[in-house]
Amino acid sequence: MKFMHPNKQGTVFGLRQANSTKVVYRKQRVAYTVALLLPVYLGNAAETAAKPGSIAAKSVVVDAQKVRNAPKVVEKRPAVSELVDGVIAKVNDQEILYSDLMQAVQQVCSAEKTKTDTPKLRRTVLQQLVERQIALTNAKAIPRLEQEVHRRREQALQRLRREVGTDAQIEAAFRRPLYEIREKMTKNFREELIVQRTRQQVVGNVRVTPQEVRSFFKKMKKKERKQLPATWVVEEVRYRPQVDTIQNKALLEELNDLKQRIEQGEDFVQLAQTHADDVSSSQPAAALPFVEKGDLLLAYEEAALQLKPGQVSAPIALAEGFALIQLLAVAGDRYKSRYLLRIPTAAQQQAATQVTFEHLLRAAQQRTLAVAVSESPAQQVLQHRYLTTEEGEKKLTREELPEAVAAAVLKLSVGTATAPMPYTTEEGEKTQRILFLTSQQPAHRLNLVQDYDQIKAMAVKAKKDKALAQWLTAEKQKANVYIHSDYR
Repeated sequence: MKFMHPNKQGTVFGLRQANSTKVVYRKQRVAYTVALLLPVYLGNAAETAAKPGSIAAKSVVVDAQKVRNAPKVVEKRPAVSELVDGVIAKVNDQEILYSDLMQAVQQVCSAEKTKTDTPKLRRTVLQQLVERQIALTNAKAIPRLEQEVHRRREQALQRLRREVGTDAQIEAAFRRPLYEIREKMTKNFREELIVQRTRQQVVGNVRVTPQEVRSFFKKMKKKERKQLPATWVVEEVRYRPQVDTIQNKALLEELNDLKQRIEQGEDFVQLAQTHADDVSSSQPAAALPFVEKGDLLLAYEEAALQLKPGQVSAPIALAEGFALIQLLAVAGDRYKSRYLLRIPTAAQQQAATQVTFEHLLRAAQQRTLAVAVSESPAQQVLQHRYLTTEEGEKKLTREELPEAVAAAVLKLSVGTATAPMPYTTEEGEKTQRILFLTSQQPAHRLNLVQDYDQIKAMAVKAKKDKALAQWLTAEKQKANVYIHSDYR
């Protein structure tokens, strides 16, 4: 059997999952953007599609018991076109079913629109599934594996609850009980982690010297030294403008006075109707419905859950201003609350935005943006990062720049920045962001002077691929591998 070298589209250590479905929704004034990778959660999605009378529901053509007991080389097997489900490969005692293969092929085709389901693609994907099983079979003990699996599974379930609704609604959506969904998630996340760590154990220490990089480039064919498009390196700083301390003090004193009046018996809703800047919080119906822990902003939730039902919090800082929170009820992992929000004036917020921008820009011009960010108040700068591709590449082509970013950055010269721009996070927090053009490179042919880091990455990948292939070949000799004759 020929083992395929891993690649970034689909590797022995994990086929790329199907395209995520991005859904935006608003809940308790908080907007969420959630990417649901259903194949990761549930595995074989095709299982739910089998209906009476469909092909998937017909009797299995392959005698599974015979396949399990089959010798390593079997001369007579049903043609691929005749298979509905059955064992088409084995690594020691671990079976790979036809349905497993078709699920993986479907994921590859969904992730890469240029690929279609062909016999060649099926053979390639099956080889990768076999190699993946070899990696799982030979995995060493992983510290804290189950804790990480539990963390990822619970995060995935929380995203599903925010997106789909209650546990009953999730069960209805996926047509299976929640315990089965949990079990499937646990299995998939555990295997994914084992495969990732196994790969790291095999190639984690692979390095290349400058001489190896030059040698790699020298061996590249002329057609491989392709013309590269123009690229831009862009840094982004997101920050929360800080309103003048004196103005903050006035708002805090007012909210503390309101808190005292509520504790002395005045009605929370009536005070909200006359003092809240946020319209929704001044309406009795604005008492938030029961929500799961983790659904609302962290600062809000931490303040609310420190209270007993009926108690009112001290003023807390939120993205839009300062608020009093009243906890109404708690039921297990769910709670109900309401709030009274005071918001700084638009003029105050605009002044704060400009002051922060001028500080960051001045410091960045004198040293580096990273230093400027590190010296800014922690509550002010929320995030500093380079914009990158999914693979982590900082140099972005025109096609890889998001439209809103390109419209702003293409007008800049290197070392300059955009004016502050409003930006709403996935959690619904309103912030400001600044884009800095760190560097720009015109179109050119691949060379060691301009593209050393890129060539080095290519050399490292080639060396890792070789080490991985050698490891797989050695492990393959130790394993009992059976593959259906139509896929050899």
